[in-house]
Amino acid sequence: MMIKTEAIVLRSIPYGESSIITTIFTRQQGLKTFLVRAGKGAKGQAKSNLFKPLNLVVIDYFQKENKSIQYLSDARLFYYYKSLNQDPVKITSAFLMLEILRNCLKEEEKNLDLYDFILKTLMEMDTERRTVFAHLSWFLLHLTRFVGFMPYADVSENCSAFYFDIESGRIEESTGANDKIAELVYQFCTKSAEEVKDIIIHKEERKALILRIIKYYLHHIEGFQEPESLQIMEDVFRN
Repeated sequence: MMIKTEAIVLRSIPYGESSIITTIFTRQQGLKTFLVRAGKGAKGQAKSNLFKPLNLVVIDYFQKENKSIQYLSDARLFYYYKSLNQDPVKITSAFLMLEILRNCLKEEEKNLDLYDFILKTLMEMDTERRTVFAHLSWFLLHLTRFVGFMPYADVSENCSAFYFDIESGRIEESTGANDKIAELVYQFCTKSAEEVKDIIIHKEERKALILRIIKYYLHHIEGFQEPESLQIMEDVFRN
């Protein structure tokens, strides 16, 4: 069966002298792995460049049942980034997202809502100028909805002191001092992507918020690996 679908590139590694193996999250069939015969020379390099991580492509391939690796017949970009692959803050944020996705996406199953969620976030980060950190934090927390451990709030409307229980995923009212990071988790979980642009986050809170979110992932996903880009991200968002 011939398949044509949009897709998001997650990983590509060289294979032999002129081929690559690439893992792609497709819109129509979920996570797939392909062997791409790129060839040599300038044309081969151009074809390999199509499969840089986070590139947005349209691919054509013949689906062979019970095969773990498929063969691509054609591929092309369907969206060209304007700044996501040039701005240092956006690059760092995007690669943190990428590492999280690699940890979360394991099964070959179609998930249109998840695909559209990732695609929309990448496009918005590409065009957004000032609220990259807000997009990143909102994405990381709402991604948990798709993998089964979205934090949930158990607080009153006028709650003024928050506590976030990592183990249960519950955001609750604190009987002691307010945990500002727990409050930020609550805001990002309960507001839309557009609304979070107005949330004020001080520099010293950025690192703490991301570390709390990563800790939450580590607790709830077996085999989750701490992102290698985390240290770079800390340095970028400190400024």
